[in-house]
Amino acid sequence: MTFYVMTGPQDPWYPALADDPIRLEIPGARRLGPGADVVLLLTPDGQPGAILCLAYTATLPAAVEDLWAPTDAERPYAVGYTIWSYQRGYGRALLQRLPAWLRTTRPTVTRLVTLSPCTDVVQHFHLGNGATIARQNETSINYEYPLDPTGNPNADVTGIRETRCRDGMSR
Repeated sequence: MTFYVMTGPQDPWYPALADDPIRLEIPGARRLGPGADVVLLLTPDGQPGAILCLAYTATLPAAVEDLWAPTDAERPYAVGYTIWSYQRGYGRALLQRLPAWLRTTRPTVTRLVTLSPCTDVVQHFHLGNGATIARQNETSINYEYPLDPTGNPNADVTGIRETRCRDGMSR
């Protein structure tokens, strides 16, 4: 498995952004613009195994619009706002490698969080991969992953309760 950072519209994997099952409304140029990265975990034969889109923010976002709020402040939040896999296990493996990459390439990042939909499947995925719930918003949930190497990527997920956003709806 190889960790790979997309470089722009000329990147050979740029067309794969159209496969995003969650945030189709976000154009590729925005995903790769200032304050953003797209990272991939490639399979041994060089194909994408999983893709994760990140935005760097000054505050913990509650909605997609918050991801690109103009600011002159530092951006200590690395926000994963969509992830998808082409092969089983690659999403998890990408999340396990991401903290080390952030520590070495983005030293001002102090928190790794998500901007996730409120669904039981999403909750099971994130809690099962070592995240905790940082905040429940009206229509989204922020999960937080440890950036330090002692974080536990194999958290016990027994007893997970149904996810509810603050608006009371289960998704």
